[in-house]
Amino acid sequence: MRTFFYYRIFYIWSVINLSLTAKVHAQEIEKNDSISKETSQTSWLYDAYKTIYNASRYDPEYLKNEANRLKIRLLTTFQAPYFTVHPKSDIDKRLIFDSEPLNYVGMDIGWNIFALGYSFSIGEKQKRTNKRFSFNTYSRFFAINAEILWLNSLSISNLEDFVSENESIPEKIALNDAYFRSRSVHFVFFPGGKKMAYGNTINPVFRQLKSAGTLITALGYANYDFDTNLKNMNIEGSEWLSELGINNINLSKYELGVGYSYNFVAGRHWVLFISDMIGISAKHYSFEMFSDNTPTKETKLGGSNYFRTGACYYNKDYFIGAHVSHELDALSTNKFLFNKNNQLAVLYIGYKFKVDHFNHFISNLFKSNF
Repeated sequence: MRTFFYYRIFYIWSVINLSLTAKVHAQEIEKNDSISKETSQTSWLYDAYKTIYNASRYDPEYLKNEANRLKIRLLTTFQAPYFTVHPKSDIDKRLIFDSEPLNYVGMDIGWNIFALGYSFSIGEKQKRTNKRFSFNTYSRFFAINAEILWLNSLSISNLEDFVSENESIPEKIALNDAYFRSRSVHFVFFPGGKKMAYGNTINPVFRQLKSAGTLITALGYANYDFDTNLKNMNIEGSEWLSELGINNINLSKYELGVGYSYNFVAGRHWVLFISDMIGISAKHYSFEMFSDNTPTKETKLGGSNYFRTGACYYNKDYFIGAHVSHELDALSTNKFLFNKNNQLAVLYIGYKFKVDHFNHFISNLFKSNF
């Protein structure tokens, strides 16, 4: 009887033990399946991250990583857009449409490849008549540049090309209610980003240590709306008005650009840079002439050029520099040649702050997601 009791106890204990073991094993299987499922869901993110990380490695012989520094920069910007119109019969003659130069002062803050800034206009008249909004971000392999430009104070000049010597004409004629609107965006790619930092003079994420260059490719879109309002002005008829009296132009273009950029390192602290890009674009446009109310609509291939140069001085904690750029966009119609010119100059000075605690926080936050 006692033996049966012991067997009974052993049987019950065995059943309970096997049940608990099976339950624990099932929980482990479920847990492992959950981990495996979670790992499979995040592994592609990690693989993508590692692929991008390996591809974006820089050459330390050419570049120094300063992405972990916080950069604060003060800058002033000068911009002088103008437009020229040439008759097909004599391209040496031209009319010039221009506006008051734009002048801005401001500051921006940059960390890693991210930068945020704000600039405001100088002069009450300029604030009322002209406005510019821009967005720019640069890394070693790509850049995004976007701009909205509103010009509400335009004048026309160089009329002496179209009048006789004994005919008097004012140096400039203000165009009341005339305006120019443009919206543009460019995506720029730098295949040689392992050794050359294109944006190091704007947001110095990487400092150039040795001279290097890179090919540039770009995709872009822009829309122009140019209205001279000549029809509503009391202007006497003359050769220029009948031949080049443009009342309005509306243009949209889709562009592909190719060029080259080079950073030249002079000594320990100076970087001189130059870049040039030629663009080929499909342009769909329409225009009306002063002497003809019928709108002309056409689609043609056109060209453009983007040139940029400047210099920057780097020290351990601060940097100072300047760069200038010129954009030329050409359109050839059946009646005239139209060129859009945009000249830009930027002066800046900045300081690089150490933010080790912030970098450590971001690093831990990023690692926790993987």
